[in-house]
Amino acid sequence: MFDGRPGRLSFVMKTTTILFAGADKDHNVIRATLLTEADPTANYQLTHASTLAGTLDELAAGKDPYDVVLVDLSLPDSQGFDTFLRVHDQAPGTPIIVLTGTENAEDGLVAVHEGAQDSFAKADITPNSLRRSIHYSLERHLAKMARQHAIDRLRELNETKSRIVAEASHELRTPLAIIREFVSLVHDGVTGSINEKQKQCLASALRNCDRLTNLISGML
Repeated sequence: MFDGRPGRLSFVMKTTTILFAGADKDHNVIRATLLTEADPTANYQLTHASTLAGTLDELAAGKDPYDVVLVDLSLPDSQGFDTFLRVHDQAPGTPIIVLTGTENAEDGLVAVHEGAQDSFAKADITPNSLRRSIHYSLERHLAKMARQHAIDRLRELNETKSRIVAEASHELRTPLAIIREFVSLVHDGVTGSINEKQKQCLASALRNCDRLTNLISGML
């Protein structure tokens, strides 16, 4: 990114804000993994909550949403899959990575099936695996948001199209119905006698009115 000064370029990396929900000892591991070892491709800002209640409070109070939430499924006040559900309900638009122990590894897989971006065992945490998980979780989340935005946009365009077609149909149907009614009155001799050639011309006009009505109906 150009920094505004002639002859100088600077690249600014976005800071990835992370909320970690877990024990103090695991927080120290996460902090050391993300912040101690230099990573030239990313900046991280780590916030810690040691309980589910504290995590939910932090998510509710935050003015700016976190980029990623790391959730240990073994918290003092919540265990297993329900921990993920509670966090997901509080921050449905935030990518969540669940951390598991040997006792709840299957809960991590269920969490991924239900919306978590990733799951892996705390024992397997390495600088590369954690950073890679955070990176790909963000990428998948952004791709999901882009798809949803495209779907919402298409739905909006379709609703706009339907509204325009309905309005155009109404604007065409009304005068066409009036025209047909008056032509019919003349054709049937209500307004006075007509000769056979005039009647044939009016009959053709009635057929064309009916054809146009059918065409307009087909637009809906």
